[in-house]
Amino acid sequence: MKKKFISVWKDPVWSKVISAAILGLVVYIWSLVEGISFEEKIVQIYNIKISIIYVVILTFLILIVVSLYNFFTKPKTTLSRTAKLRKFNKFKYININILVRWRVGMGVGSVPYIDNVDLFCSLHNPPIKLMYGVCPVDNCTNNQLELSLKSVENDIESRVREEWDKINDL
Repeated sequence: MKKKFISVWKDPVWSKVISAAILGLVVYIWSLVEGISFEEKIVQIYNIKISIIYVVILTFLILIVVSLYNFFTKPKTTLSRTAKLRKFNKFKYININILVRWRVGMGVGSVPYIDNVDLFCSLHNPPIKLMYGVCPVDNCTNNQLELSLKSVENDIESRVREEWDKINDL
C-alpha cells in the first residue's frame, strides 16, 4: 500500500490530484470549524488580498530553505570525483627521469582536459623546469633529450581520461 501511494505521489498527474484533495479537505474542515459553507470559505480565500512584497519575501524564503536542504542532504559525488581527478596532476617518466605536472579542468559534458603542462628534469633536486623540451643544465643527460610537448600532452591527457574512467567505474 505504501509503495503504491509513493508511486502515485511521484506520478506528475496523480500527485497534483492528491495535493488538491488534501487542500480541499483542509478548507472543508476549516469551513466546518468556522460554521460556514464550503463554497463561502472558497470565496473568502479567493478574495484575500495579499501584498506583493509578502509574495516576494515568501518566494525568497522558500528558495533559501530548498537550497540549504539540497546543500546539506544531497551527496556531492560528482564534486568529489572531480576533486579526486584534480589530485591526479603529476606523472614521472622513470626511464627518462622527466616529471610532468599539469592542471585538470572539466569541459562540456564533464569531459576532463589538461592545461598548464610543465616538464621537469627530475635528475636535480629540486627538479628543474625544461626549456624547449631540454634540461637547461649543460652537463645533464636530459640536456640532449628533445621532448615534444604535444606528444607528452597527448600521453598525459590519455592517462587523465583513463584515471577519470577508473574514478567513475567505467
